[in-house]
Amino acid sequence: MDNYAKQFGLTGTQMSILDFIGTRTDVLQRDIETEFNIQRSTATVTLQRMEKQDLVERHPSPNDSRQKNRHRNQRGQTATRACVQLHYATTKRNQR
Repeated sequence: MDNYAKQFGLTGTQMSILDFIGTRTDVLQRDIETEFNIQRSTATVTLQRMEKQDLVERHPSPNDSRQKNRHRNQRGQTATRACVQLHYATTKRNQR
């Protein structure tokens, strides 16, 4: 996945996080930490970089105002879709 993500200026982990966020609702940072088995500091830095790249947004959780849900924005959705399409096209071409 790294090779595909790199073409969009992302790491494989960032692309995986975008995919994870996109397939769930109300994703908290601790959900990302658990899913990817990463430390809180790593998740914080990664998500901050993704926010800076305008791929994800942070919104208050309706259940707990101390928590913030992560959501892909339009740019994050576009990057995920493009990476998946490239992966699919390359895999299909290599199967011939």
